[in-house]
Amino acid sequence: MVLRMTNRQEDAEDLCQEVFIRVFKQIDKFMGEAKLSTWIGSIAYNACVDHVRKSKREVLSGEDPIGAINLAQSDVSPLLNNIDRNTMKKLVPDIQPVLFDA
Repeated sequence: MVLRMTNRQEDAEDLCQEVFIRVFKQIDKFMGEAKLSTWIGSIAYNACVDHVRKSKREVLSGEDPIGAINLAQSDVSPLLNNIDRNTMKKLVPDIQPVLFDA
């Protein structure tokens, strides 16, 4: 999923490491209301969105005004939409409530 969203092997590898660190630091917040894979998938998705936004800001604030104008005129949303909803559902299962016996 990360590779499909970033389209760059190096970025995907870095982001996967970032996701692992986030999961490790936040595992105590996992409530068990969803599958672990769903929870990790949402962390990975959010990390990718953060990366795309950060990349856009860095380019816009860079010293290359021509590149900044080109990026400012282009829409970054296709980068975020590389994974369509059906593919996302295949990669990250729907959140299912956990039923506990009373």
